Amino acid sequence: MEATPESGLMYRLGYRLAYALMLPLCRPQITGTEHVPKSGPFLAAANHTSYLDPILIGCVFPRELNYMAKETLFRAPADWLLRSVNAFPVKRWSADVGALRHALRVLKEDRPVLLFPEGTRGTGAEFLAARKGVGFLAVRSQAPVIPVYVDGASTVLGRGQTYPRRAQVRISVGPAMSFPRDTEPEVAAYDILAAIGELRESFRQQHSS
Repeated sequence: MEATPESGLMYRLGYRLAYALMLPLCRPQITGTEHVPKSGPFLAAANHTSYLDPILIGCVFPRELNYMAKETLFRAPADWLLRSVNAFPVKRWSADVGALRHALRVLKEDRPVLLFPEGTRGTGAEFLAARKGVGFLAVRSQAPVIPVYVDGASTVLGRGQTYPRRAQVRISVGPAMSFPRDTEPEVAAYDILAAIGELRESFRQQHSS
């Protein structure tokens, strides 16, 4: 989907509304925004425990994002809404060449892409194995990778929950990463997930007292 003034307007309106709804529920907070490039492309790579993750990140991130989302979500009437906030479909559990090409095109247009290296929601106890697609995009695009750790989203609406609960959500953004062109995608994917893990450990140390 090409960026248009209309899609940008829908993005801003959609996330202002989402933030108004999320504020009393989870009071989303973000730290580390100084690591986010003010211009140009980047890959934001985050852990994934809740359907709310992309919404929460979009609410507080300082740049307008483009999202990979599983293709089963793109059914009427949700299809129009998802595309209006810059989401595009990806087939999970396969090498979706079309989705990867779209992500590369978005990055080439100097726009950022948010994706989840684990490929699906986990429980939050431990990370799932990183899918090599994130490594492929990082190496092929040569865009900086911004690790993101989300804490609390699984308490608000985790796997198996029907109704949301109130809980504080905090989002930590880490320093940019880069990878030489000869890096194996699997290695890059592993390193990206490890960087998210370092953000998690730092967060736990800061909030253990």
